[in-house]
Amino acid sequence: MIILNLPRGFGKHIYAVDPANLSDIGLTSNIAGTFSILAASLSKTSFAVTLLRILKGRTRYLVWFIIATINITMSLSALLGWVQCSPIEKVWRVTVPGTCWPPSGKSLRMVSPDKQLTRLDSTSVRRVRHGSSR
Repeated sequence: MIILNLPRGFGKHIYAVDPANLSDIGLTSNIAGTFSILAASLSKTSFAVTLLRILKGRTRYLVWFIIATINITMSLSALLGWVQCSPIEKVWRVTVPGTCWPPSGKSLRMVSPDKQLTRLDSTSVRRVRHGSSR
């Protein structure tokens, strides 16, 4: 998606970009951002599902909780990129009349559950290697 923006001036200083291309750059960048969030979410979920195959007991419930939390927060993050302005078109066309959230309201700040997955994985792998079943 970003390659589509290069001929339009993406990567150049804002003053060097043709103003007629700004809305196209904004739209394709927002689409690319949405797909990037989706890819990150799916890769984290894939890793968690791999963990589910080797884990036993109550730890599996924790992994399921982390999977749900990751997918909910990442989906909200992707959605907020689109619904931050009314009408939605104002997200990529700044000249459209409407309103947007203040800059401080655009980011969704949450603790990342994938760090918990990493911790969970390292302790689980040690247990599997040493034959412990806890």
